[in-house]
Amino acid sequence: MFDLDVELVMHGTVTRFDYAPPHAHLFVLIENQDGSTTEWDFELDAPAQLEYLGVGADFFQAGDAIGIKTSPAKDGRPVGFLAGAQTSRGLSFRDTEGLDD
Repeated sequence: MFDLDVELVMHGTVTRFDYAPPHAHLFVLIENQDGSTTEWDFELDAPAQLEYLGVGADFFQAGDAIGIKTSPAKDGRPVGFLAGAQTSRGLSFRDTEGLDD
């Protein structure tokens, strides 16, 4: 489903974090080059695995500015696998290299 050979870095605003089985989903409003916005859906691990990693249901909060590292969907939809994230509150998830740039 995801093109693991492609890595995109994006910045946006969290709209919601659905912390439910089978996989959690992080929704982020991303501004496009033309000034319009698109809500992206980033898939994470199952909540049980996230809890083990220290990521609870309130880790990502609506309104957080966020940097995202993702492998996008192969079919071009605004969906991706969340490879890393850095929030404006200083929280980080997985691979955050290059998100401060």
